[in-house]
Amino acid sequence: MDTDSGGQEETEVTQRCDFARLGVGFSLSTSIGDAGLEHLKVLTELEDLDLDATLITDAGLKHLQVLRQLRRLQVAYTAVTDAGLQHLETLSNLEGLNTRRTKVTPEALARLKQRLPGLK
Repeated sequence: MDTDSGGQEETEVTQRCDFARLGVGFSLSTSIGDAGLEHLKVLTELEDLDLDATLITDAGLKHLQVLRQLRRLQVAYTAVTDAGLQHLETLSNLEGLNTRRTKVTPEALARLKQRLPGLK
């Protein structure tokens, strides 16, 4: 039995990410956090990622920078703030971003949209 919560998180992410092109989502009861996002970097063709109501923070978003094919990202009901959006500036294919019930301000979202013209 694995008592290390980081190991448990890694196993959970690995089990759910078998197909790089498919979207990946985590249930509301999942304990995915910043460390778990690091394991997504191998999914370079990932287009849709649902992280709503997970334990991620701004620090975890840096692990998503390599997901250049990402089109939709859901981070609603998380601890993401304006500072985390800087990590998304490399995602030139990003079209949709759900930041509902986060600390992201309309101003920060507008700045990100200037850098990512396809973002709606």
